[in-house]
Amino acid sequence: MKSGKLTAAELQSNILDVLKARRNEVIVGPAVGEDCAVIRAVEGLVFLSCDPITGAASDLGYLAAHINCNDLAASGAEPLGLMVNLLMPVTADAAGVKAIMSEIEDAAKNLRIDVLGGHTEFTSAVTRPVVCATAVGTARKIVKSSGAEEDDAIVMTKTAGIEGTYIIAKDFAGRLEPSLLAKKNAPEYTEADAAEALAYIKKISVLPESRIMLKHEVTSMHDITEGGVYGAVAELCAGGGAGAVLQESKIPLSDVTRKICARLDLNPYRLLSGGSLLCTVKKPKPLIEELQAAGIAASVIGKIAARDRGAVSVGRKGAETVIQCEPDEINKLF
Repeated sequence: MKSGKLTAAELQSNILDVLKARRNEVIVGPAVGEDCAVIRAVEGLVFLSCDPITGAASDLGYLAAHINCNDLAASGAEPLGLMVNLLMPVTADAAGVKAIMSEIEDAAKNLRIDVLGGHTEFTSAVTRPVVCATAVGTARKIVKSSGAEEDDAIVMTKTAGIEGTYIIAKDFAGRLEPSLLAKKNAPEYTEADAAEALAYIKKISVLPESRIMLKHEVTSMHDITEGGVYGAVAELCAGGGAGAVLQESKIPLSDVTRKICARLDLNPYRLLSGGSLLCTVKKPKPLIEELQAAGIAASVIGKIAARDRGAVSVGRKGAETVIQCEPDEINKLF
């Protein structure tokens, strides 16, 4: 494909015909010749979040939609729409654009949002597709990640490493072959494990748990993305000027994630964990009960401490690990 934009006909058949309108708030959506989306102003606050997908080689569209909407959910907002900036290498074609847009539309349908517009271009500046999306949402109040208070319980949903487990199983499957053991005595990774890991893409959204958390008096929320659980807690503490004490044994971890990390010598607590949501709350029991009643696993993994305590994770033998923002473990595989 030559550098530049799609033709009007290619734009129509590979993007515009793929997308469906769902939201009454959207007055002007994606269309040939329209440079801006227009949404009807509503009472309350407007939330914006922008994130690229760089750690995955497949399912870029689906992940981009969910990860950006997760950022909104972690601030207490309901997603309304998505702006998509899609940069394609010149070795790609219009069919590749349509495949990514179909993934985005699938996610948009699940999230009940509209794709508002964006930009698509073939360029020699990239060697593989890059999806950068901006999510738009609304709410009447904001829940900041900086609101955690000393002695608050830290509640985590689902398990650590959901997004990373899926990406590794999908894009790095060859690294998990029995003949490529990275560590001595690494656990067996079976076809059933692979199937379970690939199904994790359906766990990526945190909107359901966000809606439940907003019904309780949470002092902060934060989605767990790059840097995993440790990175998310470090960010939460840095933003609020607080410390934290985690109990490593309390951090939920699935068997398949444990196996994958053991075979590749990765720390599961520093692995991409999109699909999990943190919150801080003074009374965790009612929240956890409601989450579990809705089929969402949740547990207390630690508590907020004084700032001078710092952020630490206490291991099974009592040793403390300092928690800080570090590069994600998945980067070791590139």
